Order: sequence, then structure tokens, then C-alpha cells
Amino acid sequence: MIKILHICSGFYNENLYHTFFRKLIEFEIEQFVYFPKRKNMKNPNFNKLGYNGFAYTKYNIFFKIFYFLKIYDYTKALTDFLKNNKQNILDYSLIHAHNLFVDSAIAYKISQKYKIKYITAVRNADLKYLKYMPFLYFFGKKILNKSERIICISPSIKQKIIKKYHKIPDLTNKIIVIPNGIDDAFLNNKPNKISTPQVPIKLLYVGSFLKQKNIHQIIKLVNKKNKLLKLTLIGGGGNYEKKIFKLIKSSTGIAYRGKINSKIELTKIFRKSDIFIMPSVNETFGLVYAEAMSQGLPIIYSLNTGFDNFFTDGTVGYPVNSNDINDYLNKINLIIKNYDKIAKNCIAKSKLFNWHDIAKKYINIYQNLI
Repeated sequence: MIKILHICSGFYNENLYHTFFRKLIEFEIEQFVYFPKRKNMKNPNFNKLGYNGFAYTKYNIFFKIFYFLKIYDYTKALTDFLKNNKQNILDYSLIHAHNLFVDSAIAYKISQKYKIKYITAVRNADLKYLKYMPFLYFFGKKILNKSERIICISPSIKQKIIKKYHKIPDLTNKIIVIPNGIDDAFLNNKPNKISTPQVPIKLLYVGSFLKQKNIHQIIKLVNKKNKLLKLTLIGGGGNYEKKIFKLIKSSTGIAYRGKINSKIELTKIFRKSDIFIMPSVNETFGLVYAEAMSQGLPIIYSLNTGFDNFFTDGTVGYPVNSNDINDYLNKINLIIKNYDKIAKNCIAKSKLFNWHDIAKKYINIYQNLI
């Protein structure tokens, strides 16, 4: 029996991680999830989730200043919990740490003491963390050097890690790209036919209204080309919500549908649209790109961000310079010229984001290391 100790400070995104952990259960992987969480985050009900875990909260104002104090405290909390509950940490086959500068830092400390192997996931947020705390560069190097494998959820993150830490021996051979998966509701509910776009071209955005999402740039383009383009916005929340609502009121050709949680309803909206567009800055991955693809919807994404380089340009859509709305328009025209082929590619390639197959890739890693 393989026993995995997950260290997952990002567990507040419960749906994403719970789906992954649940898939591992189907392969009879025994798991324990440690969730070192921030203040005001809810505690998961591990009994209902189907696997064991421990959510630890300790608010200490000094943690914002003294990084290593936080890592020491989080590490001690985990080892103390296991000891107090009569669990031997050496019974775990492997540690799977789900980000670099918190989860893998804890894994590194445990590995140093107990000689347990660990694997590290690296996300865009880790690179931003390093940007604001550059003194952690050398500690990050130690963590990655001792990690058995480094998991990147996109090719663009892999390239950034290689560029940043190229001096680590055998780094490239350690890195494996494994994307996140999408819900089976999208993959099992595919369109029967692809409709040919008609003017005006129907653009779609689904997500939060954060400044980095560049929704204001999409609106600017639609206002400029309102006879050619229409835009539907779904979602809300975020630091740019008020600004986006003001722009919607003063614009033409823009429909706001609010937040939609129903996956079936979303598939219907995807199918009524022509192109999905989310030219984000610093997008980690963007599951909604893959969800749109599953319904035959070509996508526009940003250069050098999470989704870029998964596919060659023109396969499922195109990357754009997120600050250049003329580039948006050029890529929209390229998609329309070859729409049927790109749309069919989207449906076929969306199979790569099947959670079952993604879980099998992780299990192969676990088995090879154990």
C-alpha cells in the first residue's frame, strides 16, 4: 500500500485538490493531507472527504516578517500532530508538496530529519513569492535540489524554473509537466456539431474580475470594434469589479450574466459563443481554458503564462500580448479563418485534462520513487 503525505497550503481551493485526492483513492492510494492554512479559512471536514488530514491555523504577525519562523512552526505542528495521534511519520512512502515556498519548505525540513523523499509542485504564485522575497532564492535552490521530482502544471512554468535555477544539477530531467484536470461534466458532455461563426463574433470571458485578467482591455477592443465583436462576461468579484461594472454600463455590445456555478449551464453558454478570451497577466494555469476547449470553443490566452506552450500556436487558439488589443484582433481573425479545424482540435485535445489519466501519471511517479 502506497501512503502519501500531502502538504497542501492551497487546499482552500477544495474542489481542485479534492478531485485529485479522490481520484487517487480510486487507485487505492492511502493519503493524509496537512493543510497549514491562513486565518479565516474554513476547516475541511476530512471525515466527509474520505481521507485523513489535519488543518492547522496559527495567526502570528511575525510570520509575515520572519519566514523561517513560520516554516519551523508549521513543520513542528505537523510532526507533533502525527506523534500525538500515534502515527509514525516514517510509515509514509513519500511526501507530495503542492507548492514551493511553504509546502516544499516543510517537506524539505522533514526530509532532512527523517530522510523521507519528497516531490515538489511549482506554480506561478511561487515565482511571484520569490519576486517579493528574493532572499529566498538560495533556500528555493536547496529545496529543488533535494526534491526527487519537480512538477510544473504548464510548460511556461517549466521554462521559468529552468531559467531561474539552471545551475541545479540534472534540473531538466527532474521536471515533469502535468496539468490540472477539469470536471468530467465537461468531458462527458461534448457538442454534436460545430457552428460557423457569424458577424458579430461572440467573445466569452468566464472568471473573476481581477485587474490581472485584463477584462478592461477586452472591453476596450469590443468598444472599438462594436460592429464586429460582442462580449459576454460571466463571473465577478475581485479588485476590478467596480471598474468593470462601470465599463459595462458605458459600453455597447457587452452582456453580463453574473456568476454561474452550474457546469451544464456553462457548457450551453460555451456552445453559444465563438471564442473564449482571457488574456491574463501571470495566469498559473486557467482551468476555464480547458473547459472551453471541451465544448469546441477556440481560446485566446496570454504569452508566457500558464496555458502558453501546451500546444503549438493555432492548434486550439493563439497566445497574445496581454497589453496589445490589436494583437487580440489579429488572433481573432486568424481563428475565424481556420475555425472548424481549430474547434475540432479543441474537443480532441481537451482529453489531455482528464483527471483519471492525470492521477495515473502521479501514481507512476510515486511508484518509481518508492
